[in-house]
Amino acid sequence: MSGFRSETYQIDPQQGLQLAKQQTIDEIHSAIRSDIGGDEQQIDDTNTDYENNAIKYLMLPVWVSAYKYNAKIYQFTVNASTGEVIGERPLSAWKITLAVLFGLIVLAIAFLYLQNH
Repeated sequence: MSGFRSETYQIDPQQGLQLAKQQTIDEIHSAIRSDIGGDEQQIDDTNTDYENNAIKYLMLPVWVSAYKYNAKIYQFTVNASTGEVIGERPLSAWKITLAVLFGLIVLAIAFLYLQNH
């Protein structure tokens, strides 16, 4: 997909497995402490087995699109499984200003109404 931002693997699968093991150590110790109970626990050793290790590639349906607004190209992707949208969008300074002013007017009217009643 030429012209679109994409990400490639930053680490190989074996490094990823080692990183995942390191990141789960605290969760494993927390589960052990929870099972033991009490105020203080001393964990001298843990023995964790990782069985049936496999590398799985997951391809999700993704929609990629771009549009041009005010001479700038905005790209976005939509994850068709979750509906998550990733990308940039143009912001309109005058619409933001109007929204803030409208909000302030509504707050002022509510404040005056509560003061009179």
